[in-house]
Amino acid sequence: MSTATITGNIVKSVPDTPVTTGPTLTERIAAPTEQWLQVSDMISRKIRVALPGIIQSFDSARQVVSVQPAIREYVQGQFITLPRLDDVPIALPRSGGSGGYGLTVPIQAGAECWLLFSDLCIDASWQSGGVQNPILPWRHQIGDAVAIIAAWSKPNAVPAYSGSAAQLRSNDGTSFIDFAKGQTTITDNAVIGNGFTGHIASNTGQITSFHDGIMMNLDSVGGLNLAYFESQLARIAASQDCNDLNLQSSQMLATLNKSIASITTLISQLAPLIVAPTDLPSVITWATNMIAPMLLAHTNCITQLSALNAKLSALQSAITARLAALGCS
Repeated sequence: MSTATITGNIVKSVPDTPVTTGPTLTERIAAPTEQWLQVSDMISRKIRVALPGIIQSFDSARQVVSVQPAIREYVQGQFITLPRLDDVPIALPRSGGSGGYGLTVPIQAGAECWLLFSDLCIDASWQSGGVQNPILPWRHQIGDAVAIIAAWSKPNAVPAYSGSAAQLRSNDGTSFIDFAKGQTTITDNAVIGNGFTGHIASNTGQITSFHDGIMMNLDSVGGLNLAYFESQLARIAASQDCNDLNLQSSQMLATLNKSIASITTLISQLAPLIVAPTDLPSVITWATNMIAPMLLAHTNCITQLSALNAKLSALQSAITARLAALGCS
């Protein structure tokens, strides 16, 4: 409801609620807060912290990568792909100095990484080492990234991740060293120690061990696990399918021939070491204990080679008999 007032001959209507022509008190108080929020948002958009990335190439000599940031950025109403970053230093576990230790891994195009952006310009520090002044005054810039080779997305999760042991492994799990409390397991197709190569039977993880460069026998012959061989021999003898028989036969023959080749090579490597040299000065005595371990290893290898050849003969006989029984070509 309005009231009327008379001024001279003019009647004016006065509303109950005053008419406002500008911001309310609440709006005036809130305005600075909103402005600060906008400023804060603008600043945060310019600060780089971390992003996942996909490696495009790797320079192993300079140990830098080219990386494509893996998340697009929303700018002025649309998503844009960030530029590729070149000459990005890599980060892997390593202790400093020539007497330190480090872990190196092959870095391939398509591998994932985590990009960490430095507080200050890293160019001088990366180029010269030590404590340096920043070349440029900027902070948290996209050009000051380091690629940490230790992050991956869900589709690239490590298969069969061990929850009970530390592993040094290939991504597909076909080759690995497993460190569990009280037990270390090596799984691979071959192992090399002090110049000698020993075969590890496929699918068993059994390894022919090395001690001071001498191959010692465990529960295997020439790297061929005996229990595994007997189980495969029984499988061949009971096979009812020609395709399965041919597949198992070819795999076992290849395994045996590889073991025989490894033992034969090792015998030839050991042969020169079991004979005392004749051209040493007379003041030097060739101790027999220098020959004995090599002679033992040489004899052991010859015994293993004979056993492997016997296994090969038995395998060939079993294959021939089963092929004939099934009428396989």
